[in-house]
Amino acid sequence: MHSLSCVLYELLTGRPPFTGATSLAVVQQHVTATPIPPYRLRPEIPDPLADYVLRLLRAPLRSRLGNATIRGVTVQETSTVELTYVPTTADATGALRARMRATPAGRLQSGIILASAIVVLGALVVTLTLPKGPHLGLTVLCLAALALLIGLHMLVPALQARQVHRMFASQGEFRAVVSEAGVRLTSQDSETTFRWPMITRYAETDTLFVLMTPDKHSVGLVVLPKRGAAIPPDVDRLRAILDRNATRV
Repeated sequence: MHSLSCVLYELLTGRPPFTGATSLAVVQQHVTATPIPPYRLRPEIPDPLADYVLRLLRAPLRSRLGNATIRGVTVQETSTVELTYVPTTADATGALRARMRATPAGRLQSGIILASAIVVLGALVVTLTLPKGPHLGLTVLCLAALALLIGLHMLVPALQARQVHRMFASQGEFRAVVSEAGVRLTSQDSETTFRWPMITRYAETDTLFVLMTPDKHSVGLVVLPKRGAAIPPDVDRLRAILDRNATRV
């Protein structure tokens, strides 16, 4: 059945499910890896057919190998990672800052604020070094403008994060299941599924994976806190799934 699923995958996509520099590398991928979903290579492939082929390719790993050891490497199901966490304001703040750094619109906004701050700082220096001494009114105006720009850069994301957190705080604990099919978020009152074409990019911080929609402003975000992983190796497995299905920015 596994051989048949490999043939079917190649017929659908035009390429084998696994490739490698050596035959051993290809064999190890058959045991430990999950191929790129067919709909990522050929969007016209129906989702039910793509999911069926992926299930066939993963079946030997689940049903026959379990947690076997091959050449000293422990084999386990790597196609799904689960996270359990309670969202925090820090999560929202970190996600918004990551989006600002990762998107053209966010970088443009930061650049404009930085350029404006340099101009105001220059004006302040000129005001303080006037031959007749500092001009009180201009000095106060420059300091106020500088404080405003710093507030825009530092405080606005934090205030936005508080608003975002309030939307989810009442949901309690969240459970995220990340697989080759996408990301499923479940809380006490809701369940949402994001397929990979909806979240095509991601950024990583010290504490978060931030998945972003493909639009210029990345209006939609999916925040996955690393602390939600059951064990540390799950973070590496999650990163591998993201790398296969999204573009790191």
